[in-house]
Amino acid sequence: MANERLTELDKMRREMEHLFYHLFGSTPARRSERWYPLADVYVTDQAITVRLEVAGADPEELSVTLEGDRLVVRGVRQEGYKERGSYYQTEIEYGEFERVIPLSPQVDADGVTAQYRHGFLDITIPRGRRGSGVKTVKIENP
Repeated sequence: MANERLTELDKMRREMEHLFYHLFGSTPARRSERWYPLADVYVTDQAITVRLEVAGADPEELSVTLEGDRLVVRGVRQEGYKERGSYYQTEIEYGEFERVIPLSPQVDADGVTAQYRHGFLDITIPRGRRGSGVKTVKIENP
């Protein structure tokens, strides 16, 4: 439920920024030092698949852990244009992030896979026996 409320608040924030952009031609400056990537979660009888938009993040600076019935993704997206003058408009968020996705308690922690490709981090968590403890997942970068 808390995650749904955060999603709704984020949707309202984006709609306000969209309105602000159309009225004034730019978006308000970011006030937060921390951000989180957008996510899609797909569920089938066999697995839960999570796709996070992390374009610009170095896969070496991403971490994926399964902590009991929670998927935790942490990382950083470095700002790359600091020395190119002043900004005219800025919309992309940079810095450290953490995204926590609650999962069904019936997942197979040993079968979790993660791939970083074309700016997306795809994590597949097979459904099965009950997981427990903390499991770090290696991220493949083909």
